[in-house]
Amino acid sequence: MKTFLMAATIAAFMTSTAFAEDVANINSVRPISMSFVTDTSYNNDAEQIATKFGVIAGIRNIELSVSPTYNWDLTRVTNIKFATSYTVNVMNNISVTTYGEMHYDNNFGRDAEIVGVKTRANF
Repeated sequence: MKTFLMAATIAAFMTSTAFAEDVANINSVRPISMSFVTDTSYNNDAEQIATKFGVIAGIRNIELSVSPTYNWDLTRVTNIKFATSYTVNVMNNISVTTYGEMHYDNNFGRDAEIVGVKTRANF
């Protein structure tokens, strides 16, 4: 009986350290990155000023964003964009991003749906 208790105690000590390291890795949550973006532009042909603004939230390689466009001349929101993207690092300096966008008008009528791929090479 002493041999069994001794072996069980040694096994418990050896596995508890390894288990604690695994739990520490599971509980390490990366923070969500949040940013607020704006873009104001003047369209020469339409002679209108518009401001795109929104929030981008990201965790690891996934980004989600909501960005409405406010038309200053019409004094209303003219476009609301919901977007999501996922970035894969192919090499240290090359990445590929797949993305999707859904656009809605000011009455939340579905407008455009866009799916695409972006590539980036850092030098």
